[in-house]
Amino acid sequence: MRFIDTVKATSDSVQTFSISVSDIGNKNTLIDNNPLFSIRKWTIQNIVCEQKKEENKRIFHVKWDQKGPIEKACIVFWRLEDEVNLKQVMINGSKNSSYFEIDEKSVKPGRYLLHFTREDPWSRPDFPGENAPNSKEIYIDITETSLLELGNKEFETGNYVEAIDLYRKVPRSANIGLVWFQKINNGLFYNRKYRETLRVLYHLLKNDKRFDDHNCFHVPGLLDRMLNRQKDLKNEDLVVLLILLRLIGKNENEYENSLKRARPIMRKVIPIIKKADIQLTNELQMEIKYVDPKDVEYVQTIIRRS
Repeated sequence: MRFIDTVKATSDSVQTFSISVSDIGNKNTLIDNNPLFSIRKWTIQNIVCEQKKEENKRIFHVKWDQKGPIEKACIVFWRLEDEVNLKQVMINGSKNSSYFEIDEKSVKPGRYLLHFTREDPWSRPDFPGENAPNSKEIYIDITETSLLELGNKEFETGNYVEAIDLYRKVPRSANIGLVWFQKINNGLFYNRKYRETLRVLYHLLKNDKRFDDHNCFHVPGLLDRMLNRQKDLKNEDLVVLLILLRLIGKNENEYENSLKRARPIMRKVIPIIKKADIQLTNELQMEIKYVDPKDVEYVQTIIRRS
């Protein structure tokens, strides 16, 4: 587990890291749980955002609770559809309320993200991804949000397949773009949850009868970006990635445009799998037990040819 993941894994506002050193040969403890350093986390909770139109402006009133005051804090207001930073507002790190306004022309119906972060005078903040700590998703001029809210609850508890199925049911008339893909891209892939990303994509390609070429068109590009992070991928990730490309190829008539984008990636991943000398051990297959055995056999055929 990465150090940052260890920090995120607890809700404690203060974490103390200690060290213990033992002499294995003599079974003596040389240093026993000696504190090294502590981290105080700045945690934002119970975020509430009220909004109203006033002439040609949209006014937002944000309230929150926090643990651990911080200096030079700010709220960043992101448009999730295209990850655009619409507003950055300095706040007093010890207070729990702030107002800001945006030109109404810059606001359109859709999903937005309020993200609390440390202010950096030397650079603009990076997009934090969806479901980031110290943030809240808000909706503007969306009349029906029940599916989005249900999906968010499933997503937050780690039920990603169920969440994406709910997002897929959001009608296009809601005018919020491909929210299911935004969630996969910004909520899973962006946060390096590659195994979860692949599992959701496998479910869509294998089980979602409404997953047409228009939807699938976005998948090869995401897989290509994932392949560019090969050093972070495990063997089972590469196996599932190849299976996803094969599923697109099997349905050439249904995924005509998507297949054009998938073929170059297929030519990249097969040599990588061969070079890595991946073996489909029982242990590896247990890691991808959600995959149809017939799809696994395809990868076995590729390996045998090498």
